[in-house]
Amino acid sequence: MRDVGATKFVTGKIIIEHSPEKVWPIMVNPFEFKGKISPRVKKVEVVTDQTNLSVLRMTMDTAPIPLLPQLNYTVESRYEQNEKGGRIEFKRIAGTLKDFRGYWDMSPTANGTKTELTYSMYLDPGFFVPQWIVREGVKSELPRTLQALRTRIKAVYEEQERPESHTILAANVNSHHQVH
Repeated sequence: MRDVGATKFVTGKIIIEHSPEKVWPIMVNPFEFKGKISPRVKKVEVVTDQTNLSVLRMTMDTAPIPLLPQLNYTVESRYEQNEKGGRIEFKRIAGTLKDFRGYWDMSPTANGTKTELTYSMYLDPGFFVPQWIVREGVKSELPRTLQALRTRIKAVYEEQERPESHTILAANVNSHHQVH
């Protein structure tokens, strides 16, 4: 856990057995999350789609947070890819949640053959749920998301599963390696 002022970010790290060029297009694609990685994502609507910026309207099922059937929120993400990997910074700009922000950070490891992925987020639903309950929910959800992402990347590159054809522009940036 990382504190930024009074804001407590929950952070998780995972090693993925593939290079950053292979991880990026799947990690960045919200339709991969909807279909495969995060079963809680029920709907993704693309509002803005640019190579370095997206605005997505998300509908999520909130099983870990009682009292709410689902969350609808709009999230703005900024994408930055470089030779060392890449980073996505995201923040909620509208919708049910009072505050939701964080980042994904991707860097090569093992001479570029593997990727170290860090996912850090802060969530304040804005209604009366004690922050420790929210953090506990995020702490159990975050590793699950990282594991599911690793499983999905493995499925695409090792088990010949097709990547989602529906994607956003940011997922294609600097993509020199295509999956066959």
